[in-house]
Amino acid sequence: MQRAHIYRITQIIMFVCFFIILEMLMFTDLNFGLLPNIVAIDLMICVFLVSFAFLFTTPKGACIYLSMVFAFLIVFYLVNSTLYHVNYDIFSLQQFRLLGEARAVFRFEFINLGSLVRGLSLGVVFVFVQYLVLRMYKRNESHSHVTRLFRFTTFVALAVISLLLLKLPIGSIAEFDHIENISFFKKANYERYGTLGYYVKELTYIVSPNQNGELPASEQTAQNSDLHSALEGYNVITIMIESGQEFAINPVLTPNIYHLMEDGIDFSNNYSENKTDVSEWLGMAGNYPSVPFEHQSHDYQLDFTMPNILNETYETSYFHDNVPSFYSRGEIMEEMGFENIYFHDDIYPDKEMWSWNGNYNLDSETMSRILPDIMNEEAPFYSFFTTLSMHGPYASNTENINKLTNLGYFDAIDQAKEAGLWDNILADHDEADQERIRYYQALMMDLDVAVGMLLEELEEKKLLDETLLVFYSDHNVYYHDLHLKIHDIDDESDIEVYMYDALMFMYNPTLSQSYLDLTNDTDTRYDGFTSPFVIVPTVLDLLGISFNRNIYFGDSVFLDETHVFYSHNKAVFFTDVLLSDDGRTVMKSYDNYTTDYAAEFFTAVDEVMARDVYINAYYNYVKTKDDG
Repeated sequence: MQRAHIYRITQIIMFVCFFIILEMLMFTDLNFGLLPNIVAIDLMICVFLVSFAFLFTTPKGACIYLSMVFAFLIVFYLVNSTLYHVNYDIFSLQQFRLLGEARAVFRFEFINLGSLVRGLSLGVVFVFVQYLVLRMYKRNESHSHVTRLFRFTTFVALAVISLLLLKLPIGSIAEFDHIENISFFKKANYERYGTLGYYVKELTYIVSPNQNGELPASEQTAQNSDLHSALEGYNVITIMIESGQEFAINPVLTPNIYHLMEDGIDFSNNYSENKTDVSEWLGMAGNYPSVPFEHQSHDYQLDFTMPNILNETYETSYFHDNVPSFYSRGEIMEEMGFENIYFHDDIYPDKEMWSWNGNYNLDSETMSRILPDIMNEEAPFYSFFTTLSMHGPYASNTENINKLTNLGYFDAIDQAKEAGLWDNILADHDEADQERIRYYQALMMDLDVAVGMLLEELEEKKLLDETLLVFYSDHNVYYHDLHLKIHDIDDESDIEVYMYDALMFMYNPTLSQSYLDLTNDTDTRYDGFTSPFVIVPTVLDLLGISFNRNIYFGDSVFLDETHVFYSHNKAVFFTDVLLSDDGRTVMKSYDNYTTDYAAEFFTAVDEVMARDVYINAYYNYVKTKDDG
């Protein structure tokens, strides 16, 4: 065999060996073991990629190609290792659309330095070994017809064999071939099929999702609860609280929010773990598609969203102090159906846009500006306000610290602490973390001032008794790893459900009394497991509006149903008792549970997965229909 042929084969073998080492690093960092459960799929795709090296006419060209492929794999390793330890997540190709947003909020403290050193070191060794092999065989590379024929034949043989093996109708390979949405359980599937197996399958799904342009027939009218129509014709104001958690709600420091929670329906066992845009979507649409949502190239008619349902009789408005391009909210809120949409330039035409350093406009400032537009005395209204100022980082900007100081928030915190009415939840941690909690508490106090303004305006206009107030948070307070420190957890990869507790409560005097009459209780606290999945179906149920239950992930909370939550961020199902990362087995449990409860849990999981199929088909249908 010619030395040139030996060189190309050596290149292939070397690349596969380095790929295996990199995969072992990846899986060790992700606590997945050493290699994928079905490593053959990963290796077959690896061989297919490397086979293209035989098409290059020069050793240098093949070397550059293989180095570029390996560099991309190292990037995936570094991104996944960082995401996993910061957010118990792995990168999905669909997240490429969020690169701008990620760049805006990225902080260097997120980087996993150990993985960075290991990845870059392996890359340097790979390039060095490539260089040594290239020097050994470079001078003996032949460009004869026979050599070119050998390279082309080898390429075809490797590519065809690897593709044919991936299509074998047997066992786990056949299962891999028939997976449609591999990212639904992305960590479990990543662990099963490996880096290349996961990303190649996700890419095929993105490029050619299963869509036939037909509306699925599985519609089911939702059952009415005992509180159906209790608030028919009432106004609705939904406020999504950025990073809102209950530990900062205090009868002295946040009296308005405390009153609404105590006298309203407080969903005390509520959890949420998603990025802000997903949580926002759930609160106004009741679902979130796992198919690529191509709002920039298609127009969607989302007739199931709250604003679209209410537009005939309600005035619908959306408010958020951000630019419309962030999370593409400008296009999305129009598709959601909001008639009036207010972003930063609409709310603050006299102020420059802030940057992601913690120096945001306070929620009380924003509320003072949107109050004239958030309600309507002449017609029913539905308004959605996404807050901002509790977004991290905390205590990093002097201007906002001065604002909060001048408003007297820190003095009030200190006085409450001296009186034994407030404790710093991180009192046992270092001073920096204690100050961050004080800063976060001050921001919650400012939100309370904003809520007070809203309540005062509603009362003045005699609209409070006719308005349902819905409050929920998008996720926990995760900046500076505060959510980990609060629960004494070292790493986000050590996933625990109780890290994801989040605020949710609804207030209306008629609702509270109706709930007490229904339950024959003296307390309006709701202790059952809830999540943002229940918001839209619950509000529609209270308003007396019938709907297709299959288009929403949840049901009205006032129905006796088992609720489960699927985190699109973590790709896991959980309640306060069980967590599953594959929809089939229990990954973790947080309480003693019976076989009956486990059966109910997985039945509810299957129900959400079935609805996900319907929801994705629905999004594809309205997209296809609109495109003619």
